[in-house]
Amino acid sequence: MTSLVSIRGLLPPHRYAQSEFADAALAHRPDPFPAGPKTVSHAAARRMFANSGVQHRHTVQPLTDSFRLTSAARASRLQREKIVEYGAAALTDALTDAGLRPNEVDLLVTTSCMAIGSPPWDLDVARLAGLRSDVQRLPLLEMGCAGGVALVARMHQHLKGNLGQIAVGVASEAPTVMAGQSTKAFSRLVEWALFGDGSAAVVMTGADRCVPAARSPRVVDAMSMLLPDSSGFTGWRVAEDGIETFLGPGLPALVETFAPPAVERLLSRHQLTVDDVGVWVCHPGSALVIDGFGKGLSLADDTMALSRSVLARNGNIFSAGTLHILADAIKTASPAGDWGVVAAFGPGIVAELVLLRWDGR
Repeated sequence: MTSLVSIRGLLPPHRYAQSEFADAALAHRPDPFPAGPKTVSHAAARRMFANSGVQHRHTVQPLTDSFRLTSAARASRLQREKIVEYGAAALTDALTDAGLRPNEVDLLVTTSCMAIGSPPWDLDVARLAGLRSDVQRLPLLEMGCAGGVALVARMHQHLKGNLGQIAVGVASEAPTVMAGQSTKAFSRLVEWALFGDGSAAVVMTGADRCVPAARSPRVVDAMSMLLPDSSGFTGWRVAEDGIETFLGPGLPALVETFAPPAVERLLSRHQLTVDDVGVWVCHPGSALVIDGFGKGLSLADDTMALSRSVLARNGNIFSAGTLHILADAIKTASPAGDWGVVAAFGPGIVAELVLLRWDGR
């Protein structure tokens, strides 16, 4: 097994209540305003904000700047700059927390939804964090909300064959920079109600490298599962006026249906059932997605409390969101022998799953 030595989440300095997001989003839109084939009244939009499960969010720039109409090129450049800045800072914090030096890192895995451009943004993170020039790199592209869990899975798979190595992962997102783009799409309204900015970094070690603190779990297994015929359900694309997301109807119901076979397949590989799992971490896509995951697996209402708490505090921060929840879970001491499942769903539709165990060492 590999070890999760450190997870550090990092949030940018600008923090706003959900009502402030609603005010900023609607300030310069007519009532009702066009949203694709629909028109949406301000009252209906505010109900979407209120029912999202989000109470506060963080942004990399002042909120008035985020909603200002600007060129897609300028917004993309700023987004990449902030993704690199906060991703490198989160990685530095995680290495310090683990008591490790940057030149000890053997593998860097990165994920972000919209850090567009080449050379890849992970090279800038490696330079800013002081990693070796021969560090191995694995960028995970366009994985959306599943990226944070996927990078833990890929680090685990690498370390199983490199027992003496150290791997780090960085998930960094700044979706609010694009808030002023593609304003006529209905999906943009969903983004306004949900998405926030933030980063997270993970440090993991192979079995021969070191023994983590007692609270840190070990990664036992990881698995991906694709839902057939779902490639057009959710994702993002380049539109005439910038990046826009597309969202198919019924995502919470899809998660409710898709989660049980995916989770049960992972657990069955270790002769486990849902009842054996003591710690559940589900990506906070929305309040309804979290509810769908819990309902599909017949979990008790309070089982998803950590996921709901992070959604309320931070909004949906794409790939970094699940790692923020996992960091909170690790801060809460779990009994030796506890099993944990970390799950996220991304464009595809793809489920990324990781199985953890706290061994108490």
